[in-house]
Amino acid sequence: YKRQTLSKVGDTVQIMKTIKLDTTAGRFLELLEENHLLQRDYAEYRGITEGAVSQKITNNSFSLRDLLSAISLFKAKGTSVTLDYLTCQTDIRSPAEQQLKDSKKALSQVGA
Repeated sequence: YKRQTLSKVGDTVQIMKTIKLDTTAGRFLELLEENHLLQRDYAEYRGITEGAVSQKITNNSFSLRDLLSAISLFKAKGTSVTLDYLTCQTDIRSPAEQQLKDSKKALSQVGA
């Protein structure tokens, strides 16, 4: 599945079909949508233009500063996400999700 994007949340759903979800850009777009944010919101938060954000998404080219800014913005909106998740190193979004997974694994081992 791929996604393409525009600056409007409503358009994001429609256009997200050309950017792969298993990329940093795909996860970034997914999190923007979940948090009801626009590319413009991120651009303002990061202090860059919407065009620069669009280029980063299109080229799947985010600096560490970009990613840390995104994590901070999502956290401010109540969504905890790790750098490893954004960079597709793991499918686990947050430390709390990892803790839950570890607890379930430990419980299943106790019951075995």
